[in-house]
Amino acid sequence: MLERGALDEVAAFDKRIASGDVKTGVPLNKALGLKYLRAYMADEISLEDATTLSQTQTRQYAKKQMTWLRNQM
Repeated sequence: MLERGALDEVAAFDKRIASGDVKTGVPLNKALGLKYLRAYMADEISLEDATTLSQTQTRQYAKKQMTWLRNQM
């Protein structure tokens, strides 16, 4: 995702929020990894940490989905 411009998308999204085009409460703010990419762009964490944390969050979400699905059968 990073190689395909995820940081550019996050920057553009943040710019739209700052200009008032998009409200801060939109569901996109809950996107997996967004919080960590924003932290990287604010120089709070390294890109490596942002990548690792995003990957971990994605794996945890996938595990929750699989657990939910298993319990539906």
